[in-house]
Amino acid sequence: MSLGNATVHKHQSRVFRRLVWFDETVAIKAGMAVCYDRDRNNTTITGQLTTDAFGGRDTRVKIPTITNNYAFAGVASQDYKARAGGGTIEIFEPGSVCPCRVGIATVVGTTRLTFTAGGGAAGMFIKQGFGGRGSVRALETTTTAGLTSGGGPIIDGLDGTASAIDSTGVITDASSKFTNIKVGDICVILGGVEVTTPTEKTVPGEFAITASNNDTTITISSDAFTGNANSLTFVVIRNDSVALCHLEEGPFESGGVQFFQALDGPVTGVMEGGWTYVMKADLDAIMSNTTAIPDGTFYGQKKAIEVIGDLGSTADGDWNFSTNGTQIGGTTGTPLALHAFTFDAVGETIIAAWDGGWRELYVTGMALQTS
Repeated sequence: MSLGNATVHKHQSRVFRRLVWFDETVAIKAGMAVCYDRDRNNTTITGQLTTDAFGGRDTRVKIPTITNNYAFAGVASQDYKARAGGGTIEIFEPGSVCPCRVGIATVVGTTRLTFTAGGGAAGMFIKQGFGGRGSVRALETTTTAGLTSGGGPIIDGLDGTASAIDSTGVITDASSKFTNIKVGDICVILGGVEVTTPTEKTVPGEFAITASNNDTTITISSDAFTGNANSLTFVVIRNDSVALCHLEEGPFESGGVQFFQALDGPVTGVMEGGWTYVMKADLDAIMSNTTAIPDGTFYGQKKAIEVIGDLGSTADGDWNFSTNGTQIGGTTGTPLALHAFTFDAVGETIIAAWDGGWRELYVTGMALQTS
């Protein structure tokens, strides 16, 4: 059921409300993104097979993942507690002007952000992806929260320069980022890994800060590490970190953004379409993708991969596509094949569009390969 504004005050923003079934057992915060469960099926309940015309695929929503990232539904209108078996929630649909849960400071009319698919910040708006459903434009300037201020974003640790020490939950950053942190703030961990033992890595998620030791160290409430982690990608927020935003309406889906943890050796799980940000790790071995970047599913679909954390000087990433595409370059009038690409430095980016293969639109820093 979708409900628009009826009679409103002249300064009240326009929202498009809808009641949907939140098919998860976890809590959800106001302003968090949710996505439709478009392939919902259940063999134990009549009328929910993939061969059935089940209308619930347009009423059931879930936390965004790298598999439902092309089914953005909207953002939660308020906080909801965890409920066994899920429950009804109200969302604001695309076209609304409403609060969105952000992980960074915003500038009115300038900042554009896209929902995060999967990982420790699923449903939050932290980085920009492609335009369309699932992307928002800030209509409020939010400043970094200080020690005495209320809710809001506090720290952007997306460069991965901070490190988690041992398994004690102590996070260190030599650049003194933790000046405005206090007990009770939330550290949202996106990723992190130890150099020599890649199995020692962080557990992505939200963790309450239990001690603000000094300007360079904080302690979180839970053991988020399976050992040491010499790089950590995170943001810190306080209370309800929201900003008024306009939810874009399309005409296409944005595909969301993914924070991908760089690791030594083979990796899997690169998201179909959307924008993938590769996080910091000092690689000692070539990071290859044993599962190739998935083919597109419709013409004009876009895919971007961008490095946001240094990958070290010993090795780099070497990723390939499932189906060969085309490069912009070529000296004989015949486009070169686009089979794979290598990368290792912050800012290196490739953007491609699907036309039966991934066609290069833009590249900086990355070395493209024909085979």
